[in-house]
Amino acid sequence: MSEEELAAFNRRIARDDAFAQEVAGRMAIRKALKDIRHEEITQILRQAKPASKPVWGNPMIYVAAALLAGSVLFFIFQPFRKPQLDEEERRK
Repeated sequence: MSEEELAAFNRRIARDDAFAQEVAGRMAIRKALKDIRHEEITQILRQAKPASKPVWGNPMIYVAAALLAGSVLFFIFQPFRKPQLDEEERRK
């Protein structure tokens, strides 16, 4: 609302008791709805909290990740070797 509209609104509240009661009732309903929404959101957030530790909170995850990375690096950096032929295959 502009300042003029707000001033006119306040004057009407001051002059018209029925209008003032109507505005007060609507404001009370709005506050009650806001409180209900706040309580519902709070309950949802309480229910949504994880019941267990996060995965990265377990130190075994770091051990497993290090072993996996080591294994991958081991196989990547192995020198490529040609397969050795048996004595019988060499003779052919």
